[in-house]
Amino acid sequence: MNTQDKNSSVKLMFVLPQELKDILELKSQEQNVSVGSLVRTILCTSLDRTDLLTKTNPRKKYDSVQDRKEHQKIVNKERRELVKELLRKYEEEQSK
Repeated sequence: MNTQDKNSSVKLMFVLPQELKDILELKSQEQNVSVGSLVRTILCTSLDRTDLLTKTNPRKKYDSVQDRKEHQKIVNKERRELVKELLRKYEEEQSK
């Protein structure tokens, strides 16, 4: 038996024919869900364990694309300033 917390999620990878992958992708597009969500639904339904169906919702770090871009501008500016400072210190050390 697995010692992991029963509420945690794990990744499962398996080999399948390209034709089956294409069918899953087509079905997922028709149902407007991800392939992973479709496979989870099919597995849980076929195993009569619909109680295990959960909606996976990746954590969103930013509320909008604009917020992400603004934060990235700040981070990039801080990185540039750090590089400039480190180069300045390096040049000072080299000139001694």
